Amino acid sequence: MIKDIGLKILALTLAVVLWFSGMLLSEKTIDIYLPIQTVNIPDNLILMDSERNKNIRFKLTARGIDLAIFSLTKKGYCLVDASNFKYWNNVLKISGDNVILPEYVHYTKLETDPNKKILLKTDRIKSVRLPVKVKYAGEKDEIYFARKKMKINPSKCTVTGPEQKLKLIKTVETYPLAEQRIKNSHLETRLIIPKGAIQVQPETANIEIEETRIIQKMFSLLPIHYPHEQNVTIIPQKASVLLEGSEDILNNMKKSKIKISVKDKKLKAGQKQKLDVEIPPGLKIIKYTPQTVKVKSNE
Repeated sequence: MIKDIGLKILALTLAVVLWFSGMLLSEKTIDIYLPIQTVNIPDNLILMDSERNKNIRFKLTARGIDLAIFSLTKKGYCLVDASNFKYWNNVLKISGDNVILPEYVHYTKLETDPNKKILLKTDRIKSVRLPVKVKYAGEKDEIYFARKKMKINPSKCTVTGPEQKLKLIKTVETYPLAEQRIKNSHLETRLIIPKGAIQVQPETANIEIEETRIIQKMFSLLPIHYPHEQNVTIIPQKASVLLEGSEDILNNMKKSKIKISVKDKKLKAGQKQKLDVEIPPGLKIIKYTPQTVKVKSNE
């Protein structure tokens, strides 16, 4: 009885080995998807991002063992000669001759639909001059630098990349500035390079810090904002604010940078309402008048 069981196990093992060997040595056909890789593309063109992730389907016929090796490594690509590419749409035919697979993957046949055409889109490479915009590490740093006179060199940088992406970029920002990084009134910072095949020259900016004269300046006839839809009005409707800060900032600041509004958004006739005053960082409110307004019904 035990001898019969042993023979059955041996027979089953041999059957599995023979079946597995047959699977590895027999030919099969599977679908594979390979990414596109271009060569010789003109210097003024670049594949659009959507095309970089495009995969082409092929039918691969090979022994089971080679298919297993390919499935484990998944190495290979579809090589496209882009020397004749033009701006925007490029239509081309792909065949098995375009495929590059590892040398250890042996196959009998590699083909794709002969009537299928592949569309690849390209974008133009352009260069533009964009202003450098300063970022700050925190609110205290923003206030500190706002009270100083800063000279940024360069104030503009050259940005090179795909034309469609350049249209979305308005400025190039610095890495956040912090007061403790200043040495001898000087600070060097790197510029943040936007993603997506973008180059920035130069990649750093030098910032010179100069002390500036602190002055006080009065801003008058500033509108007081309140909810007009509540059928009430306020008296008075204009205010004045005395600010202290950098001479350069105050002398070049527009009135629209100061926002004055009533604190309570639900107004009732006969009430007195306090005011909120919002000003740019680095400035200080010395006083403002009036400090309250009277609410009056429009009826």
